[in-house]
Amino acid sequence: MKYVRLKEILRESKIVSDSPNPDKRITVKLNTGGVEKRVLKEEAEGATKYFIRHKGQFIYGKQNLFKGAFGIVPDELDGFESTSDIPSFDVDDSCYADWIVRYLQCNKLYKKLEGLAKGSSSKRIHPEQLYNIEIPLPNKDVQKTKLNDIKNVEVIVKESLLNINSQEKYITLLRQSILQQAIEGKLCEQNPDDEPANIFFKKIQEEKEKLISERKIKKHKESNPINEVEKPFELPRGWVWCRLEDIIFQLPQNGYSPNRVDYITNTKVLTLTATTRGILDINQYKYVDDNISKASHLWVKQGDILIQRSNSIDYVGIACLCEVDLQGYIYPDLMMKLQCLPSINLKFILLCLRSPYIRNYFRNKASGTSNSMKKITQGIVANTVIPLPPFAEQQRIVEKTERLMALCDKLEQEVKKVKSYSSQLMEAVLQEAFGSEKRSIQGTIIEYVSKPQLQQKQMQFTAAARGNVKESTWNNLVARALEIVCEDN
Repeated sequence: MKYVRLKEILRESKIVSDSPNPDKRITVKLNTGGVEKRVLKEEAEGATKYFIRHKGQFIYGKQNLFKGAFGIVPDELDGFESTSDIPSFDVDDSCYADWIVRYLQCNKLYKKLEGLAKGSSSKRIHPEQLYNIEIPLPNKDVQKTKLNDIKNVEVIVKESLLNINSQEKYITLLRQSILQQAIEGKLCEQNPDDEPANIFFKKIQEEKEKLISERKIKKHKESNPINEVEKPFELPRGWVWCRLEDIIFQLPQNGYSPNRVDYITNTKVLTLTATTRGILDINQYKYVDDNISKASHLWVKQGDILIQRSNSIDYVGIACLCEVDLQGYIYPDLMMKLQCLPSINLKFILLCLRSPYIRNYFRNKASGTSNSMKKITQGIVANTVIPLPPFAEQQRIVEKTERLMALCDKLEQEVKKVKSYSSQLMEAVLQEAFGSEKRSIQGTIIEYVSKPQLQQKQMQFTAAARGNVKESTWNNLVARALEIVCEDN
């Protein structure tokens, strides 16, 4: 196949704009996201020279070409402008502009161009470096055929990804529905032989009074009565409403965030990301060198529930349970900690805290002018109204919820597989178009591994995206989920 350097088919466009318009600026998105209009910004008049760009031109960002900032000027941005840092090029009649774009996408070639960048503080890939790249150049009929093949597969991938995204949203809704039904008593059948929750709750209070009399915990003022407005749904027979402060040792306590050190110590403070997913990740920490008493409440212990007291509106109030025996970890100031009484099922309380009802309660109560940083207080958490079932039913609810969530995990894994097939398919069709070659770009070796099984890849992907997951695996797992929900009901 014939190869040419880009300098043979590209010519930089340098038409200066006589009357620059801040509302007609072009930006090139990263990760091959394409070319779009830049958001209107204030500019110092006459401070920068702008150049007029025209539809169909190849365009890229000098600083971010190796991050996928390149594309073609679309029709609707004809006559728009950019600085010399985002140059555009007229393409020779022997080549389609999209041919160049697809070549740079193949095997993510653009990522391998970082070595071409020049400069000390801010590195750039200038047209002179770009021009040295060699590109295969068949006749335009061949280019057109191959580009059409790529576009046809791209349509399949996009359609399937829309379906996948819908499935992901469905799984999220399914998880929320499971949690909400769990705390409303709709997952398990009530057993009349269970000890009623009002008797169970009375025993909890007696247990608490005993611990107070033994001076193991401090007495705090009695919780406020729960009025009807605070009850968001009707409870099954045998359940009661209570406040979170009624079933915990002490009121929630904030953590502590000492300055981190760059050497290993015996004390680690968890970072906020350690609990953002609702599962404790003990690998997210920083070392600190503070003298913290062994009796301090700051140490994270097995059975502690950690709640994010400050985060964005979507994450504030996220809770997780420490299920392992930890040594040497404290929790940060942006979290608070709960310790439930021994007779409480911790996983049921965690399930309540993760439910849509309580997540919405935290969001609505959170303060702060910006959605990126909201806060909830200890009082808000302590006053949380909890639906409390009989102790035996708590365990049944937890077990059924865990089984349903495990099936949701399987559904998510199937969706991830399909997403993986989509990227494999696009890569296969690109490599099929450009063949198997090793080309040198100023000392950088770019290797393309041929994957001739394009048709097989396409069949695998379409089967997974439209058949196995949706019609077989998906339906089977959802049917099993429904069976679990209906068990004993």
